[in-house]
Amino acid sequence: MNVAATKAIRLAGGITKGAEALRISKPAVSAWRDVPPRYVVTLERLSGIPRQKIRPDVFREERT
Repeated sequence: MNVAATKAIRLAGGITKGAEALRISKPAVSAWRDVPPRYVVTLERLSGIPRQKIRPDVFREERT
């Protein structure tokens, strides 16, 4: 898991509280190599870390 995703989980309250907020099991979160795309937006809301940092391979930076 990338550094931003690990930090996002920590800011969301750690694996236990993050799993509860995402309504999934702690072992499921612990097993992630990457945050599944369907959880990224919620994790972004919980942690304040942008989705582009959590999963840069899925969510690209917006160019203006």
